[in-house]
Amino acid sequence: MSCEIVVDSIRRASTADLIEELKGRPDSAGILADLVSEALRKKLAPQKRHRIGGQCKLWNVVKKWGILTSDMGDVFVHISDLEDGMHLLEKDQVVTFEPIAVDRGYKAIHVKRAEP
Repeated sequence: MSCEIVVDSIRRASTADLIEELKGRPDSAGILADLVSEALRKKLAPQKRHRIGGQCKLWNVVKKWGILTSDMGDVFVHISDLEDGMHLLEKDQVVTFEPIAVDRGYKAIHVKRAEP
């Protein structure tokens, strides 16, 4: 099985489907080891971050988290990631932030007021 086929399978299928497809193939152990190695390399590599703009869609004062809207879609933000002395966000407040990938989508870090 070539790496191109594996990459195509990953794009099309879930992890469980891919493992099921590879079961019983004589070369599957090597392929899985390569995939795990590549995944770890990408996960451990430093991520290049960029600032993007967004707007507060929702802020929960009690739970101290909110949702920002941006070109990426909805992004989670926690009070611990607010900077510039901000203690909360107001609905429709314009901010800039660095998005990072998390299990359920994206999280905003280094959230600042947008420059006018």
